[in-house]
Amino acid sequence: MAPPPPPSFQHSLLVKAAPTRVVSAFFDPEALSYWWQAVRSVTIPRPLGIYAIQWEPTPFSDEILGPLGGAFHGTIVDLGSEGWGLFQESSLGCLCARMPAKRPWEDFAGHAGTPIAASRFADLTLRVVETLAELGLPASLRPAVLEVATLEFLDRAQPAGQDDWRALIVYVQSLPRGRVEEYVATLTATGPLVPARRPRRP
Repeated sequence: MAPPPPPSFQHSLLVKAAPTRVVSAFFDPEALSYWWQAVRSVTIPRPLGIYAIQWEPTPFSDEILGPLGGAFHGTIVDLGSEGWGLFQESSLGCLCARMPAKRPWEDFAGHAGTPIAASRFADLTLRVVETLAELGLPASLRPAVLEVATLEFLDRAQPAGQDDWRALIVYVQSLPRGRVEEYVATLTATGPLVPARRPRRP
């Protein structure tokens, strides 16, 4: 006799709103309070950002789920439906990760003190991803490697001015593969990589 199917639940909802407005609602405490009856929320709209929601416990108990309420904690993996890339809120007003479209650099010049340059400069990200692919390493290491690479990039790239994009590009183009391998090696100190252990001899 076949076992009974496990409990399941399916629900669909048609939302008549712009996609950007729907995505924004997931990170708006007031919207979450009205939409999901959440009493508290901590949501950071960027890749690898915190996403935590809290509800008051219900006075009743569901037959299948038990008491409702409590807390949900997760991590944002990606925003948007166009794949990975750079966070685009500062330049496009979009809570999404996208690769920047080809546009003249003059369109984004003269914005000192803003993160627009970071949202348009994808060269370092592509260099890291390219090297990880050459080494046969998973793309999931990209955020951790970029943390190390970006710190050195900020220290060593020497633009002549706030709009000297060419100096940034030249730095990345001259970055040797061996240096990226050293970035990867640093991940064995604090994670997420762990050195392989040699098998014990019998």
